[in-house]
Amino acid sequence: MNPVRDFKGERVLITGMGNKEKIYSGKKVDYGYPRQPIPYDKPTGYISNGVKKGFTLVELLVGVTIFAIVAACVYTSLYLGIKVFKSEENQDLKLQEAILTLDQMAQRIRSSFINPENEEIRFMGTEDRLDFFSVSTNGDLERMVFYLEPAQEDGLFFLYQSRCKYTELGDETLTKVELIHSKVRGLKFSYFNKKDKIWHADWPDELRLPELVKLEVGFNRQNKKEDTVNLAKYVYPMCSQQIDFSQDEES
Repeated sequence: MNPVRDFKGERVLITGMGNKEKIYSGKKVDYGYPRQPIPYDKPTGYISNGVKKGFTLVELLVGVTIFAIVAACVYTSLYLGIKVFKSEENQDLKLQEAILTLDQMAQRIRSSFINPENEEIRFMGTEDRLDFFSVSTNGDLERMVFYLEPAQEDGLFFLYQSRCKYTELGDETLTKVELIHSKVRGLKFSYFNKKDKIWHADWPDELRLPELVKLEVGFNRQNKKEDTVNLAKYVYPMCSQQIDFSQDEES
């Protein structure tokens, strides 16, 4: 039995193939196929009248321009961020290198050695040069010299150290010269004398170690002269402290 449904306020009998028959006064009137089109999902890009929707040339140009501006801003921000990060990282690496250089020099000064009975073993210190004897990690007594040499760049110096074993002092060919830093603005030594309690630019007594050595080095982090890091370190020669303690006990 075919169902009877309401269609636009009229009782309609739905027959096969979608035909509708109006029930009126006991008679059936065939309406044929439905007059209204069957609803369907229209594809995107079409409007209600069936015409395909698109973009005008002006709209495309505006969209491309906005996209280009946004992409340029994002790229510029990313590029500047990476550049700043690399610059800071490079400066940190140079600062660490400077600190390691200062620690290396301080370690050799800390292990300096003097023998008052041997005039060959002396401690000769000036404001920009230090010539002394030090005990290496292998237990060898070596002559150490810290000094500067001018570099090709204006205002920069090379920081060198030369070392030679005490048993090989007669042969200059056995002296090893090593570059410990290539961008130094300045080097300064100061020596504290416990007797007069004064800091000296030149150490007055070559046969005695100073009680305290102040080491100051200016390192260049970039090519600019104003971008200089000045590091300072106070070093206590161990042998000097031991001699002072023994003298205090005897007195």
